[in-house]
This record gives sequence, C-alpha cells and structure tokens, in this order.
Amino acid sequence: MADLLTPHLHSGGPGPERKITVLGLLVGLHLACAGSGGQRVHLAEAARILGWWIPAQARERLGITDVPAVETASAFEALEGRVRRLFHDIETVCDPSPLPKNRRLDREEAQRLRDADAPERAERARQLLTAVCNQILEASLTPVRPCLTAGWAGSCAVDGTAFATFARGVKTTGALTATDPDAGWYVRDGDHHDPDTLPGSGSGSGKKRSRRSRRVKMLFGYETTLEIVAPTVLHPAAGLPAGTRPPAVILAMSTNVPGADPGGGAVRALADATCRRGYPAGTLAADWAFNNSVPETFQLPVRELGFTPVYDYPRDALGVQEPGPGGASLLEGSWTCPHTPAELKDATPALHRQIDAAGELGSADAPKAREQAREDWVERITARQDFLLAPKGAADADGYRRWRCPAEAGTVRCPLKPRSLEHYRAGAPLLDPEPGPGGTLKLCAQGSITIGPEAGSKHWQPLPFGTPAWQQAYHLGRSSVEGGNGHAKDGAFENIADARGRRVRGHAAQSILLAFQLAHANTRKITNWKAALPQNGREPTRRPPRRKKPPNGSWTPRGYTHPTLSPDTPPHGP
Repeated sequence: MADLLTPHLHSGGPGPERKITVLGLLVGLHLACAGSGGQRVHLAEAARILGWWIPAQARERLGITDVPAVETASAFEALEGRVRRLFHDIETVCDPSPLPKNRRLDREEAQRLRDADAPERAERARQLLTAVCNQILEASLTPVRPCLTAGWAGSCAVDGTAFATFARGVKTTGALTATDPDAGWYVRDGDHHDPDTLPGSGSGSGKKRSRRSRRVKMLFGYETTLEIVAPTVLHPAAGLPAGTRPPAVILAMSTNVPGADPGGGAVRALADATCRRGYPAGTLAADWAFNNSVPETFQLPVRELGFTPVYDYPRDALGVQEPGPGGASLLEGSWTCPHTPAELKDATPALHRQIDAAGELGSADAPKAREQAREDWVERITARQDFLLAPKGAADADGYRRWRCPAEAGTVRCPLKPRSLEHYRAGAPLLDPEPGPGGTLKLCAQGSITIGPEAGSKHWQPLPFGTPAWQQAYHLGRSSVEGGNGHAKDGAFENIADARGRRVRGHAAQSILLAFQLAHANTRKITNWKAALPQNGREPTRRPPRRKKPPNGSWTPRGYTHPTLSPDTPPHGP
C-alpha cells in the first residue's frame, strides 16, 4: 500500500523533510485499529503508538525521527501534527471530490468547485482510492489467500451497506453544505426487514401499514459496496479436509454517496479483486438495487469480468420481461419459447395474486389458500423448464451465443418442427402454436438463433429463476453478504456504522479508515475459522458454525416454503 501511495506524494520540495514515512503512518493506523478491537482508527492514537509504544528500532525502520524519549504534551502535539499532515496529503491525492472539508460551504460555491474540477483528475483519484482500500483488505486475506486461489470457485455476493460520517447532516435543500460535503442521507424503510430501522411515519400512501413496515432507517454518511466470499465447498486442491468451506471474508470494497451508482461501485470492487489481484470470478448474487442498474454500468461489465449473475426480481419485473431476437421471450431471466403456455409464463405473478387474495379470506380459509398457491407455483416453475431455449455451445469472445429451440432439443413437441414429433424426450409436452400476423417466427423457422449480450441484459441470468440450482446459488450468496455486514457492524467489535471510530471527514478519509476496520473484521473471522480446523493432528479449539440446511427447492417468492418438497428434489435447468 505504501508503494501505491508514495509516488503520488510531493517530496524533495523547498519545505522541511518529513519526519514520518507513509509506511510508518500506515503501520500506526493498523496498530491503532487492532489495539481497539477494530472499533477506533484515530490519528491521535496512531501517533501515540508510533512515538512511545513501539521500540526505538521499529521507529527507525519506519522513518519516524526526532521523537523525545519521554512523552510530553508538546512532544505529543508535534508528532500528532506530523501524522495529521501526512494523512491529509494522502487523502488529498485519493479524494475524488474537490471540496474542502471541516467547514460549511455555500451550495452555489460547492457546485462551482465541482464544475471546475477536471473529470480525469477525479477518476484517477477514485481509482487510486479503490486500489488503496482494497490493498488494506488484501493484507488481511494473507492467511487464506492460498486456499482461495487453489480451491475456491469464485462464488460471491455484492451488497451495499451504509456507515455514518463524523459530521452532522443538513437539509439537502439548505443554503449550506455539511462539514463533510461529500456525504449524503441514507434512507431505508422497514420493508427490507432491516433490524437497524427506527419507527417512522410510513410511506405517505394513506394505506394502513403494519408496525414493522413503518420502520425507517436514516443516517448521514456514505455507502460501501462489499464483495463477500460465498462459502462453497473448497476443491481438494486447497489441501484442507474434505467438505471444508472458506470463511465469508470481505474480498473487495468501494465507497460512494448513498444510492449513487451502486452498480458502478460494485464493478469497481469486483474489477479490483479479479483484474488487479487475480481472484477467480464465479457465481455472483446481487439484490434488486444492482439488478435495477443501467446494464452498461453493472450487468454487462459484470459478465465481461467473467461472473455468472444470479438475481431476484421485484414484483413489477416478474413474468415475461421483454421480447428477444427471433421471437424468443425473456421469462424471469431465461430465454423461452414464444409459445410457452400462458399459465406457465404467469406462474410467479399468479402466486402473488393468490397470496394477496388469501390474505383477504377468513382465518380458517387463508392457510389452505396459501398452501394451494405454493403448490401451484412449484408445479408451474417445474413444468416451464421444458420450454426454455437450450444453449448451443459456449459464448464467443464478444458474448454472442447460439440458442436452440426447445423442440430442436427434444424437450417439447411442436407441429412446426415435424422432427420433434418423432424424436422427443419421454413426457415432452405438445405445443399448439398460434399463427402470428408476421408469419413464422425466426426461432420457429430455424434450428437455432444467435443472441448477443445486450439483448435482455438487464434481467438475464443463466440459472432458471426459482429452481433449486438458482436457490442454492442465490441464497448462499445473500446469506453470506448479510452475515458479513452484521459481523462488521457488531457493536462489541468494529461497529463500522458508528462514526465515532473514524473522527475525520471526507470521502477518501472515511474510506481509508473504514478499510482498516473491515480488514480487522476479516482477521477476526479468519482467526475463528482457523480455530475450527484440525491443527497438526490435534482437535480444533473451536466448534465450526452451525449451518441451517433447509430442504433444497423449498423456497418460493415472499419467503413462503413448500413443505411437501423433499431434500432429494432434483434440480431443473442447467
């Protein structure tokens, strides 16, 4: 990390020579974070550690000179001043914002400063900030880097989590900015089932809402997008006992204003992990905030990096999402035959309607109606797998791929494909295609069609939505990232949501100090993980975490389970 920063700092000028090196400052911040259990990364504490809590030989190695042997008020203030000045120089070269901190600015003046700042400078600073923060995380991953490189398939998840800044928030329509002018308000209502939410006034829609749904979480600060490892079973090449899973560590991070370009922030974090640091790219679970991004900022770059996206969808994005090339339809992320029966296309929206209707029934009839809705959904999701287009080979270097009609693949019988009436899989359904006004569709007239990466890119995913294979990939990633957020926000340890542990202001300053806290959270998790493994033939000193194992395939949208499915239910689709 010191090698990343030092070339960008001015040196050898007319001013006095620095009496502390970048390496020395970083070591001090690391020790300050570790000494407080990850709760605080204070510059004053780092100065005291560097000046009087480490041996003189270490100070000499770190380039910390002219420090009195005895700590006095004047000696401490002098050393703390050096630490603060060097940290300010570092955050300045990493800061994508041109605004001064620690004073309120007139909003018109702040906008003039933003307009005058060169976009190229801001982008260079953002790239440097991302590299520096992730290099801090990389140091914490040293104990598990060999097993991740050798045995981990790259399955992970991304999510954004808010953290407060050390400044008081102001009205967004006020005349002055906050003393941290780059921060913004983070607002999240209780519909997300966030345990950190507070009672609020509701949505203002006039509808009666439950007490839980009226809870609102608000803070003034930033949002960090984290890439967290999904603990799939490691390959034997990792050299660990069979069935071992890696810890759900934080692999990469990127910070921004809350709600501003979540997709772009995720891509920066993912690119740093895969392109700069060489981690593998595998299955990537992402929630609605990322799936709702503009495809050019998230979905397409993620696929170019080599990740396989796994999405859930909001209620208004269910069913047929958009038409595709040659007459194909994008049905909840999968390319399907245009003649798929209407009840199969409408499977998930129908589930929501049935559940809503069940809620209006009497208490005696509602459970039976909900159970029937679940059974119908599972049956329809299973049945429509026969109507999915089958991939024909892998995608080329530009992302284009050939897809076969399901009748050509033998999963359905179709009068438009006479060969399918003779060569088909046992039990394949018989289609009754309706003639269209434009004649025979290209997909129906040919054996296969080519679909490019831009077609349906907002919602496309390779695993069919709702199937056991999709459930396993999505929920493992989502549970890992939610658990990782909670681990870093634990009030007994790092407590990253609390700004009192980072008493500085500014995008770059908050990001760098947060990276030290997240690295400490990684170290704590890795230590617990290693303690649960056999040590040189001895019994582990810690029990492995208990993992909930719901029956695979039992999930349905809105969290309703289907008790009739057994754990041996086979997956459908690829």
